[in-house]
Amino acid sequence: MLLGPVLLGLLSFAGGLDALRGVHMPTAPDGPGLARAAVLAGGAAWEELVFRLGLQGLFVLLLLPVFPWWFGLSGAARWVAEGGAVLASALVFAAAHLAVFTSVFGPGGESFHAGVFPWRVLAGILLALLFRFRGPGVAAWTHAFFNLALAIGAGPEVFL
Repeated sequence: MLLGPVLLGLLSFAGGLDALRGVHMPTAPDGPGLARAAVLAGGAAWEELVFRLGLQGLFVLLLLPVFPWWFGLSGAARWVAEGGAVLASALVFAAAHLAVFTSVFGPGGESFHAGVFPWRVLAGILLALLFRFRGPGVAAWTHAFFNLALAIGAGPEVFL
């Protein structure tokens, strides 16, 4: 329930809130309410598996051997590698919602919007941190409820 307001607060702090004014957040294809809710919740769980468990974990494995060489401290290198993995997975998460990438799999996705992309990157960072510190279940449920809230109209335009 707090993910959306936290995102708006962070964007406001960073000065990127004006780019979201009047933007309707796309969520899922239209359909019966229960079927649409199932797609949104299931999609959220799937995205957490792909972007957090898969990509974030892969980025940690790839970055971890690099940073001890640069920093010389294994503890600091682990945190830098995990931070880099969080950022990288969040950027891929945001980009994966764009039509230019989803068109490979069929119709869908959205065109690039200067306000929505940072919104998704920040959402990806917050979900990645939830995944890292609270586990995959908390991240997946948070993502699912966030998607459902967007579907019923609780997007940024409601708070702006």
